[in-house]
Amino acid sequence: MGGDGQISVCALVPYPLGSAPGQRYRIEQWAPFLREEGINTDFLPFADSKLDGLIQQPGRIAVKSALMAAAFVRRVRHLALMGRYDVILIHRAACLAGPAVVERMVSWLRVPIIYDFDDSIFELHTTGTNRRFGWLKCPRKTASI
Repeated sequence: MGGDGQISVCALVPYPLGSAPGQRYRIEQWAPFLREEGINTDFLPFADSKLDGLIQQPGRIAVKSALMAAAFVRRVRHLALMGRYDVILIHRAACLAGPAVVERMVSWLRVPIIYDFDDSIFELHTTGTNRRFGWLKCPRKTASI
């Protein structure tokens, strides 16, 4: 906690703000109220708007792969910022795909972590367009953490 009594939260969210109902319902809508209580939340989305707009569309696998790789690199770069927070909140997963690599890296920072996940975390969450790539999401990630 900062010397001014404020608590700083780094929220690792999967999607850009305002674009995912679950994320909006579980975290985003509460930020203004938490701020009034001295809890400041900075949101760091994994996907940018370009990836978010493309990911559920059919085809364009090379572009999607490049955007996912860029998002992963961006997420790893976020690690340099995370050590300054009082707590790190991870909504569902730190990355949209892959094993719990980033989550483990976050734990090395020795900052308390809050995992926020809903009942559907154990379900493979893919669209019909991307179902054949569902295994890349590592659906057992939460259990491994």
